[in-house]
Amino acid sequence: EGGRCFFEGHVPAAALSDKARIMVVKGKVEDVSLPEAVDVIVSEPLGFFLVHERMLEALVTARDRFLKPGGLIFPGSAALRVVPITDSVLWNEQ
Repeated sequence: EGGRCFFEGHVPAAALSDKARIMVVKGKVEDVSLPEAVDVIVSEPLGFFLVHERMLEALVTARDRFLKPGGLIFPGSAALRVVPITDSVLWNEQ
């Protein structure tokens, strides 16, 4: 029997099988409660640098509150790329 998956959003038909149990929970991660810990958390990483709109904080909260030891988070990593630029017009506006 498969584990439970916590996420908000659309459940693809391919994810629904006899072996999978999926529970979609809608609400703020700080406000929802689950009957048991989960095997997998799927997140949609939005925001600037994963910190705008407190996305990273929400994912860490979900991990700490709901994920079983050894559980998985998808996506499992993120890459931030920063490039220095100069913009004299923008600088002068400030």
